[in-house]
Amino acid sequence: MGAVIKEKNGKKRILYVLHNYYNRAGTEEHTRTLASGLADDFETFIVAPDAGKRIVLIQNGKEIAQAAVPELAWPLAPYRVPAYEDAFAKVVDYCKPDLIHVQHFFNWPLGILDQISCLGLPVVLSFHDYYCLSPQFTMQGAMDTSSLLSPEYSLNVFGQDISPYLEARQRLISGSLKKISCRITPSLFLA
Repeated sequence: MGAVIKEKNGKKRILYVLHNYYNRAGTEEHTRTLASGLADDFETFIVAPDAGKRIVLIQNGKEIAQAAVPELAWPLAPYRVPAYEDAFAKVVDYCKPDLIHVQHFFNWPLGILDQISCLGLPVVLSFHDYYCLSPQFTMQGAMDTSSLLSPEYSLNVFGQDISPYLEARQRLISGSLKKISCRITPSLFLA
């Protein structure tokens, strides 16, 4: 993340954490719209993994910095990956955000929420799907949330029994979510 950032111009800074920037889908479009719509009043940045090979930092629709990272396994996302942690720490140091808004943390190590929580900054987390409940963020293959940790669901959706991982993942994410005071769900159905 080697570019030089200009001096703070009196505007508060928002850092959006996204799962992908160069994809044209709902969460990505929503985040780009927020960043551009708030640009008159806030300095906005978006950080996201790109193609499992790098982390990119975007400002005003342009890539201003990047850092190489290894590709993460799916569906068995790890909790910590030092290259991601280092890249994110550099982004925070570079942007000096006043607020972090996590739009999605798919494609990040699961510990990203804890890393963000430790910064002592205001944090907002938006829920756009069921990723906190299952790596299969659409919940496809599940009749309801009670089946998401079962061996049957795991075999059906992931082709192997990873139910112990799914249970540990859900406990970990649940603990991480408790550290974030502002959580937004855009629909009653999703809530």
